Amino acid sequence: MNDGIYKVSRSRRRHNPATRRASQSVSQPYSVGRCGGAVVVMVVVVMVMDGLARGDMVVVTVTVVLVTVVVVLVVVVVLAAVILRRWIDGMIHLLPESI
Repeated sequence: MNDGIYKVSRSRRRHNPATRRASQSVSQPYSVGRCGGAVVVMVVVVMVMDGLARGDMVVVTVTVVLVTVVVVLVVVVVLAAVILRRWIDGMIHLLPESI
């Protein structure tokens, strides 16, 4: 007894292009971000190891300095975003309710 409620079969849901597109767009950026981060780490490690193997301390120093600057910038941007968001959330409560 169905009572007028129809169940969508799994095969129909799987071939629905809208559902498939939505699931890809959700899962893709996460995997790309993870892979991109791993590639960056591998490139930095290879550059440092190659510089050490050649005895070229300029390459090692420049790579370490650049990585340090990028990490500091990312931390500063994330902290600024968190502080700004909390400040805006605090300001919203001060607005009159008529708006």
